[in-house]
Amino acid sequence: MSSDSSNARPVPAARGTFAKTPAIHLIVYALERRLNGTLEFEAPNGITASLLLIDGLPSKVQTSEAVAFLGRVFVELGFINDDTFNESLALVATTRELHGQVLLKMKAISHDQLRDGLREQLARKVAYVFGLPQQTTYAYYDGFDALHQFGADETTPVDPLPFVWKGICEHTPWEHLQVSLARVGASYLRLTREAPIDRFGFDGSLLQMVELLRNRPMRLGELNATHVLESQTLERLLYCLLITKQVQLLQDVGLRSD
Repeated sequence: MSSDSSNARPVPAARGTFAKTPAIHLIVYALERRLNGTLEFEAPNGITASLLLIDGLPSKVQTSEAVAFLGRVFVELGFINDDTFNESLALVATTRELHGQVLLKMKAISHDQLRDGLREQLARKVAYVFGLPQQTTYAYYDGFDALHQFGADETTPVDPLPFVWKGICEHTPWEHLQVSLARVGASYLRLTREAPIDRFGFDGSLLQMVELLRNRPMRLGELNATHVLESQTLERLLYCLLITKQVQLLQDVGLRSD
């Protein structure tokens, strides 16, 4: 993957807006196509963000606004306390080293905790991108690393499926959701055999609904009639499963194409 310089930056392979293609769809598409490159975003108020993709996985995020300071993430995860946080901040100001590296040298965190903290920070930054307004524009630079000088050299790729679901819940793109469900029509829905449902972080009644779809094909009306989920939660779940291709549509319950 090429890196950032004024001469190396390629022409974007794709451009658009969140109004036409929500950030959630971009993340799902990147995962499906195993993209390697950089997505850059710009909101109408000038806020920007850049997301590095490696094999389709979000691997590094830079935002123009301060989002999810790593030290505070460590505190919230219970890895360090406030005293250690403040002590490490003073060292960062003096040494200009990365906060995670300072905490490692202090033996305040382990390498595994650093990795987990970086992944949690990345997930929070992606969630922040999901919350940018519909007028936000994006550009995708294929095979190009715009963030090679940002943060540590080592990347921490994360599975995006858990925060695809979280993003749908917190920033539901209702217009796109309704279009997706309209395409279902009178078709039956059924979970695909290899659907990696455990990756989404579903629990409770969400898993109960997923199991219904695993057991037999069902139409939208039947799913609503179970009252396992209230209607908007059911719509969000089905939208999530549809755009990530975890369910298939059948015109006849005797047919199955997977």
